[in-house]
Amino acid sequence: MAKEEGKVMVAEYNSMASPTPKPIRTEFENLMGIKWTGWIARYFDDLDTLNNASIPKWMIRQYQKQHGSWDLRAPD
Repeated sequence: MAKEEGKVMVAEYNSMASPTPKPIRTEFENLMGIKWTGWIARYFDDLDTLNNASIPKWMIRQYQKQHGSWDLRAPD
C-alpha cells in the first residue's frame, strides 16, 4: 500500500465527513492513525473574488457580517 511505501497520499476534504459512511471513516482513521473530531477545512490560494469564483458566497457574507468589507487581495 501507498502508506507502507512512504508515498504521498491525497484525500478529499470530506473523506471523513458526510457522505462517507462511519465504517469507512473508522477504517480511514485506523489506517492513518488519526481521530476525526468533526472539523473540516478547505484551502483557497487566492481570496480575490475576481480571480477565484470558487469562493463560496456564504463565506464572503459571513466575513462581511463580522469584519465589514471583503477586501482580501494580494498586495500590489
